[in-house]
Amino acid sequence: MTFPPTTFDPPKGYRSWEEFHTNPWKPLPPAVPKRPVPQWPPPEQRKGKWVSKYLDTLDPETEYDQIIRTATFFGPPLFVGAVGYATTFCILTQPANSAAAIHFGARVVRRGHQRFYETYLHELEWVYHGSSSPETAKDIDKVNRMHANIWKHLPGTYSDPYEANMSVISMGFLEQYLRKLVGARNEMHPKVRAAWPEWGQRVCDHFHTEPSDGMRSMGLGFPRTFEELETFWYRFDAIPWEEMSTPELIQKGRETAEAFINQFCDLWFPYSFHWLGRQLILVTTPPNCRRRQNMGEPNWIVSPVIKFVIKVFFDLSDSVLPDAKEPAGLHLRERLSEMNLNKMDRQVKMYRSRQRKAFMVVGLLIGWLICMYFLRILYEF
Repeated sequence: MTFPPTTFDPPKGYRSWEEFHTNPWKPLPPAVPKRPVPQWPPPEQRKGKWVSKYLDTLDPETEYDQIIRTATFFGPPLFVGAVGYATTFCILTQPANSAAAIHFGARVVRRGHQRFYETYLHELEWVYHGSSSPETAKDIDKVNRMHANIWKHLPGTYSDPYEANMSVISMGFLEQYLRKLVGARNEMHPKVRAAWPEWGQRVCDHFHTEPSDGMRSMGLGFPRTFEELETFWYRFDAIPWEEMSTPELIQKGRETAEAFINQFCDLWFPYSFHWLGRQLILVTTPPNCRRRQNMGEPNWIVSPVIKFVIKVFFDLSDSVLPDAKEPAGLHLRERLSEMNLNKMDRQVKMYRSRQRKAFMVVGLLIGWLICMYFLRILYEF
């Protein structure tokens, strides 16, 4: 199956989508460095908006790994990554093949928190080691072997490179999409925008389709510029996936998307505030995806508040708040590497159980105090 046609024009250099499908461009080899990569300044020199100034010194054509490494490790906190994770998989479970594959694995239902942290750790490893490094290739080979366990049972589910393209493209474009959605003052840093296609196509090149498809590179046809990457995103969103699926697979996609939302809410919000976590994911998910996945629409009162908070976060991060002095993403990678992630779901469940009991005790205590207060008033009366 090839990328379904839409009203979008084919990428530059191709006269038709048919020509693009029959002869897609291949991922580029690792860039030849022009100089030693400038290193991060020492901590005592990391003052004010130093990250942007440092990124300005890098070349996105050859130093894309360092650009993505810097933007990731000194970038937003893990919570923002969790929002991107849930949103991305709500999008990815629209195509029939992806819906079948991810629903079959069912890890998001059985071990959702473990799956989230393992996925995030994989991405941090690729960022840390670089897109074309042997370490990244070895790590992605583990993912390929996990995929193999699925395609043996569901042949054909890993034969569409564009679906792998979209998983990596979402990592790079979701921030830009949200900035436009909420009306942030600035777009992503221009060097980061230029580096994402360079980094993403080389990461995707390590993934491969299943043997029946010829073990092709999943990086085939990966966008070569950020503008093409943006067009890819909106083109993917415009495809009527429900018309190319079956009722059974549509339902599986919806169930899986719902599981990702529930995992996000359970990890980051107390039970009584799950509604807020759900509203956040509804806001960050494109409208077409919400409709196809039967997710519902954001609340008309809560949605503007969430968008305003996201806008303030971007604007303050861009212009007011000083950049981080320590690479929080790098420290997170080290911690996750040392943790036993197999126990993560059990630990989260125990924590939430204790939290609910604590809330119940506090609620009873407050209720008792209120009752005593009114009894005292009645007694004095």
